[in-house]
Amino acid sequence: MKPGSKGIDVAVVGGGPAGTSAAAVLASMGLSTVLLDAREEPGVPIQCGEVISQKALAYSGLGDGEWIVHELEGSRIFSLSGSFMGSRNRGFSIDRRLFDLELVRIAEAGGARAILSTNVISGSSTENGWRLRTKKGHLDARGVVLATGPVSHLNRMFGLGENREMMMGLGAKISRRDNSARMDFHVSSALVGGYGWYFPRGNEVNIGVVARKDLRSWFEWFIRKTSIRRDEIRSWHGGMVPDGGPIGKFTGASVVAVGDCGGFSHPVSKGGIHCAMLSGREGAKALADHLSGNDNALGDLERMVHDHLAFSFMNIRRRDLLSSIDDPTLDMLTSIARGRDIQDIDPKKTVIEALPRPGLYALVLKGLAMVQGGKEWMDYMF
Repeated sequence: MKPGSKGIDVAVVGGGPAGTSAAAVLASMGLSTVLLDAREEPGVPIQCGEVISQKALAYSGLGDGEWIVHELEGSRIFSLSGSFMGSRNRGFSIDRRLFDLELVRIAEAGGARAILSTNVISGSSTENGWRLRTKKGHLDARGVVLATGPVSHLNRMFGLGENREMMMGLGAKISRRDNSARMDFHVSSALVGGYGWYFPRGNEVNIGVVARKDLRSWFEWFIRKTSIRRDEIRSWHGGMVPDGGPIGKFTGASVVAVGDCGGFSHPVSKGGIHCAMLSGREGAKALADHLSGNDNALGDLERMVHDHLAFSFMNIRRRDLLSSIDDPTLDMLTSIARGRDIQDIDPKKTVIEALPRPGLYALVLKGLAMVQGGKEWMDYMF
């Protein structure tokens, strides 16, 4: 289908988990909805570690399907010494191409029209909303949902803010059979909140690094640390990752930015799929209410987002705390954990163990309060 001049209720720009989730909600509410995506096939190319939590999969509504590649029972965080602490955050390695295609199918089944291979070049305000221009024509809409990724030329055109704090991810698929059930993260203070990841997928492994600079150098560090041979690498992926929480202005005149476009990735883990779906659905509901005459709907959305466990200021503080710990202290923390899952660590015993170690006692007190307190925030990490 080609965009024409006939007006619709809402245009959703971007066919990832955020955009498709928004389109499905809008169509289910009876609004005429068009989903525009520049790619020929949503979910391609892959730009992430392809991991989703058990809670996020349930939230997606997809259930079991061929998009599930491998079941995961939790994660381990390794310091430079090789000691680690774990977490029982169950989840799945998934096939993002199949996952995203199913989300598009759900949106279309609900009544949204998907128009692929269509890049939105510009947007301008009209008397009744917005006009979106593409090489195939233009489309008039009363409202717009922007789900165009972390770096979008459209944000300014629609009067919205932009992502200011970003990290970079460089990943690869390696030809290694691994049926283990734990995601591994390797950290160093020099990564300033970044990490190396190793996610088993049964017949293959997804590996990579998240860093603020020197991405290729850090990738080399990681494959040496995990004894990965270069001849095991069979494909590459990567992209930018928002790191500063929701952008300063993610709603405007009948427009809302969701997913990475609005800064909705998890500040601690950099996980984005769950946050994308959540922001897409909530953004769509608020925009629909706004278009129906509720002048407070978008303001209520902003307040809800800033109080939400996935995006709250406390998660930025958690990110900053974890980013500030030097390597010797990280080693001491993981040595105290002794491989146990964070859910099993007794705070009182941990504080007692930290007492003889200079500088560690205060950090343990602060860290336990921030990391263990309100553990539900961990559900949104992937």
